[in-house]
Amino acid sequence: MKKIFFLATALLIGLFLAQVCYATGELIWDNSPSWVASTNVESRAVRAGDLNSDGYPDLVQADYYGGQIYIYYNNGGQLPLTPSWTSSGPTGCFLDVQLGDINGDGLLDIIATNFDGRVYVFFNHSGQFNLEAEWVSNNICAYEAKTTKAADIDGDGDSDLLVQCEWDGLKLLKNDNGILTKSPTWSSSENYVWWVQFDVSDYDGDGIMEVAVPNGYANGNRNEYRTFVYKYNHATGGLDVIWNSPVAGGECGRDAVKHAYWVDYENDGDLDLITSDGKVFIYTNGILSYAPIVFYDKPVDFATNGMAVGDYNKDGLIDVILTLYYAYQGFPGIIHYFENSSNGFHVKQTILAAPIIFLAGNIDYDIDGDEDLLLTYYGSARIYSNRFVETHNKPPVANAGTDQPVSCAGANGAAVTLDGSGSSDPDNDTLTY
Repeated sequence: MKKIFFLATALLIGLFLAQVCYATGELIWDNSPSWVASTNVESRAVRAGDLNSDGYPDLVQADYYGGQIYIYYNNGGQLPLTPSWTSSGPTGCFLDVQLGDINGDGLLDIIATNFDGRVYVFFNHSGQFNLEAEWVSNNICAYEAKTTKAADIDGDGDSDLLVQCEWDGLKLLKNDNGILTKSPTWSSSENYVWWVQFDVSDYDGDGIMEVAVPNGYANGNRNEYRTFVYKYNHATGGLDVIWNSPVAGGECGRDAVKHAYWVDYENDGDLDLITSDGKVFIYTNGILSYAPIVFYDKPVDFATNGMAVGDYNKDGLIDVILTLYYAYQGFPGIIHYFENSSNGFHVKQTILAAPIIFLAGNIDYDIDGDEDLLLTYYGSARIYSNRFVETHNKPPVANAGTDQPVSCAGANGAAVTLDGSGSSDPDNDTLTY
């Protein structure tokens, strides 16, 4: 008698699963904040950055009326509700706060502008900060020092400071081997109004920085507000205007164009210019367009106060967040998420939020790979979590039980029982056999 042994394995039993392998993506912003700071202040600015080099982004907040700076240290993806560190004060009114490596030690320092027309720098000492600023500029603004940004404008490897002054020009404080000039080395002839966020990048790829600043006017003409683009001039040590937008903006509130960012809107490798009044100026063949693509026309009596940009749904295209508030008290703030597709921007999700939103930014505070939304309000800082779930419908794992040697002694064969209960699906979908 011949004996034939059959070996049935999990790879050979032919589990048939009703699943199709494809890639889809859905973005869901929480409709309510996942984190709210308990410190109730009027804050115009909050920024995210890894201050203590532990791999998690911390938060730095500027207190307007209290004249203090707050740090919330991130502990393994958890942010405290109360500040971990508070500067001494009050010191005037802090309007903006930014992070940058001023002294070249590889650590992020805190840079804050003030109502008194000065800029304050708190140097980072291995994640710790003195209670008082260690560097303070001269009074460089005719009125308030509104916003600032640290960037290597002159290309010498140090982070210089650009400062936007209220009813005054854009100022450059140069950095020489970690030492900032306390007075401007250059001032623009154009004046800027309101609390605007400007951006610095080499948009034309020639190795020289360009600066896009919204809501300015030239030659004293306060009826013609524009976004101006400057380019650093190595010969003069200053910046020259190389482009300006059509007239758009106003002195304050609902009329002001408060944000300008360099983004690759078309995903063609070139940086385009996007502004918070819902316009994109395309860069093509070495020229930044004058006629914009208009993707949003805000309602009357609303102001677009906050703006953030990022690839929030991980499709390789830059999306936009715009936050609006009603020009009169009592109406909730609005958060619009504009998704970028082959047909341009369109509103994907709208959230009603607490008024009044001052600033929007990005933070992956829980290090899950998704950019969350960081906002400042009258009252507190808040985070809205990005619940983007990318589903690839991964193949199921087939498991028919242990191997079973079977002896076939007759024409009718031998009975074999396969147990598929050990099979699993990484997407937790229902399995059929």
